[in-house]
Amino acid sequence: MAKKRWMVSTLALIVFSCVLQSQTVTQMGFIIKKSMPTTEVVAILVHEMQKERLTKEAQNAQLITKLTYRVYAVSNKSEIATKVNDIRNADNATALIITDDLILNEGTVKFVTQKLASKKTPVISNRAKDTLLGILMSIYIQDGNIEKHINKISMSALGITFSDEFLAECVVDVE
Repeated sequence: MAKKRWMVSTLALIVFSCVLQSQTVTQMGFIIKKSMPTTEVVAILVHEMQKERLTKEAQNAQLITKLTYRVYAVSNKSEIATKVNDIRNADNATALIITDDLILNEGTVKFVTQKLASKKTPVISNRAKDTLLGILMSIYIQDGNIEKHINKISMSALGITFSDEFLAECVVDVE
């Protein structure tokens, strides 16, 4: 009985987090394309429960943004390292983590960022303040507007330069 209640609570939490994080893959893709025009592949790391919805969004985004989207779904933490290695093998890729509070949490964001740093693959998330964990950029909805927060230390480490126009649209969390 307790296990069933835990599963229902977990599912409700994931559904609630999906509603709160309502920016679309297309919106995020346009931001990625504008800020990093050399990106060809957006590698989306998601919880298995969000895979179907994000795959559909990614298919639509691919038609509109002309970027290639690959969805990497995980159902537990042990799968993350394998998916990160798959992402590392993609050329001209940017990793996009669709966070949750269970598997794709702060610890996972740090792990993914560290593993992709040696390949100089930028990491973006849809949660506020993940820039403080070392990712390049957070893109999320705040009061009905899309917020873009950046980490300038990560920019430097990755060898990325954003245009002055793009920087003017961003909040710098880490100088």
